[in-house]
Amino acid sequence: LLSFQSLVRIVQVQLLHSFFGDLSRGMQSSLGDAVQLQIRISEIKTITQEAKVTTDGWTTSLRSISDAFGLDILDVAEGAYEAISNQIVDATTAMGFLSEAANFARATVSTFGQSVNLLSSILNAFNINAIETERVAAVLFKTIELGRVRAEDMADTIGATARLAEQAGVSLEEFSASIAVSTI
Repeated sequence: LLSFQSLVRIVQVQLLHSFFGDLSRGMQSSLGDAVQLQIRISEIKTITQEAKVTTDGWTTSLRSISDAFGLDILDVAEGAYEAISNQIVDATTAMGFLSEAANFARATVSTFGQSVNLLSSILNAFNINAIETERVAAVLFKTIELGRVRAEDMADTIGATARLAEQAGVSLEEFSASIAVSTI
């Protein structure tokens, strides 16, 4: 038979085993995230070579947006890559755009990726400079507020329609108003 001390000892060993197992899994997960972040930053650096921004510079900038908005840093890095590869921003203007995208995501209860997609699609379609991202986000927010549409509904599909509207001479505000009215 087992004595009370033996039983306590078995429980202690099991607790220690569980603790070290959880610690090991947590460290492996953190290491995996760090590797993924480095891969994403390397991808960003590949398309922004002329900017001469260091890996530490990108990490610090992406971390500041991640921390300020409570976003996963891997999502922020992916958003930066998408915005740069969509030729919306360059290395010098990326952080301003990403901050506005994070604000827009928070205000519209959309994901960061959806916010980046929607804003970059509109900026591209209407040939609007990234400096005006705050204005574009305000117009899109008003569209969502007045219509029966969500940012996630528009994120992946609006680009082609917006480009056609721009080519027909329709302004962003008119285009957004037509979306709001047609979804009521």
